[in-house]
Amino acid sequence: MLPLEFTARLKTCSLNVNGLQDETKRRNIFNFLRNQDCDIFLLQEVHAANLQECAKWTSEWEGQAFWSCGTSRARGVAILFKKNFNFNILYKNNDLEGRILSLCINIESTSIQLVNVYAPNIPTERKNFFNNIFNYAKLGFPTIVGGDFNCIEDVNIDKWGGSPLYGEAGKIELINFLNNFNVTDIYRHVKPQGREITWRDKNGTVGCRLDRFYLPVNFLTGFTSCEILPCGFTDHYLVKTHCEIPDSLPRGKGVWKFNVSLLQHDCFCSEVKSFWAA
Repeated sequence: MLPLEFTARLKTCSLNVNGLQDETKRRNIFNFLRNQDCDIFLLQEVHAANLQECAKWTSEWEGQAFWSCGTSRARGVAILFKKNFNFNILYKNNDLEGRILSLCINIESTSIQLVNVYAPNIPTERKNFFNNIFNYAKLGFPTIVGGDFNCIEDVNIDKWGGSPLYGEAGKIELINFLNNFNVTDIYRHVKPQGREITWRDKNGTVGCRLDRFYLPVNFLTGFTSCEILPCGFTDHYLVKTHCEIPDSLPRGKGVWKFNVSLLQHDCFCSEVKSFWAA
């Protein structure tokens, strides 16, 4: 097999901003992000309540921005792009709770799907969320998944302090989702034994690596890096990754999924019963 050639270097970061309602904090967060030398920014807990706020904040950002609203006090996710970043939007999907936003974009003739996640912090809700995340991300595209997952994969190296029994709920459901997209934890790829965290409690007694990026395995053959940096305007750390985009990315075969809502239609059920009875 010939080695892959790479067309561009993509610089992406993720940050749980813990609210953008305050104008001064919003301005400081935006300035902080502009100084990160990144192309794409995945934000969680933006606390945007409606489309009018989103339009105002997009204007302040000055680049293109896409949002999934929550309330003025909770949830909400966004994907922001650096001013003058050259791309085309092919597809957008989001939930109505402000927890997930997916974009398929075209960069220099290569299509890439971006999935921004803010998972629930209640274990039962988190498991259900990861089980249903397939409704908002398309199989078959090279996919970058990032955000605040509110759980960890390995309590031994992704957490310090607190109960060793708490923090992994939902990881099985998350890993099942990630395996379908053939992506891997870029931080663990770069730093297999790294012990950095991305969040700590107010008392500084518990720390976890809740915020992560998962990149397509194909991307790992080129240059990759991953940094975790402090941000003075939120209780989470910023996660920043650089990778090279392969010149030719094979699109997967995809997976057929049955539309279970058809089971609510009497006509459909009658036709199926008649077919099998024949």
